[in-house]
Amino acid sequence: MIGRHPVVAVLVFLSLAAVCAEAFWSGELVRRVTYMVAMGCGIVITDVYTRRNTDLPADVIPVRRPGLELSFAAFCYLAAAALLENHFVWHFGVPGVGVALNFSLLFFVSSVPILLFDVAVLKYRFGDLGFRVQGLGLAVPILLCFAALATPTHTWTQVSQLLETDFGGSVASFISAGLFAAFSEEFLRFTWQTRLAEALGNSAAAWFIAAVMWSLLHYPMYGSLYGCLGILPEGLLWGYVMFRTRSLLPTMILHGLNFLWAFKAIR
Repeated sequence: MIGRHPVVAVLVFLSLAAVCAEAFWSGELVRRVTYMVAMGCGIVITDVYTRRNTDLPADVIPVRRPGLELSFAAFCYLAAAALLENHFVWHFGVPGVGVALNFSLLFFVSSVPILLFDVAVLKYRFGDLGFRVQGLGLAVPILLCFAALATPTHTWTQVSQLLETDFGGSVASFISAGLFAAFSEEFLRFTWQTRLAEALGNSAAAWFIAAVMWSLLHYPMYGSLYGCLGILPEGLLWGYVMFRTRSLLPTMILHGLNFLWAFKAIR
């Protein structure tokens, strides 16, 4: 996708180099290299899978009014952020509930109006919005590959401690946050990536910009640009899977199950 776009290729390289440099500075280079290898394996698996499967849709994702749709998506996100910030404590945190759950709620509240607007006003079909079963099988080999890479880096006790930090030890919070994030974040990514590609006439640039936007929108959760930088590679992978399959369902599965195969540990 970026072979014909050298500027995007350079930006991706510099971003990944910055991730490794930050990891070296913080003394976590081995874990971060494992993370980068996992991302690279995910890209290779995606390419192999999409070349060997003829059931993937060949049609182009329809985009009717990219400027209007991008503007509406931005308005919904800002409105949701203002609403949650007005009613809840800083970091959109409800007392007694993990930050990750409340942050996922922000994405969910902003994505639902976009979905309704697309279906009811712009008359998109759900398949036009990425809800396609094709490509679901791609999630399985990527999950297995990441699980194999993640297992040697952390014990499951350490992973459970990481989960408890984010979710307060609540199984309900863990499941809810996973569902919120899996649907809303990937739907927003699909909206940004496809609409930007139409507006810019450049799928590679749209892929990179959407991944950067997605990572930066996590700033209230991580509280630093370093934290946002750390999740950029997975944002690039999710966007690449979405681009190759023309579906957001594989990325929803990968995103929703990432904690179950210790991906948080290798990141």
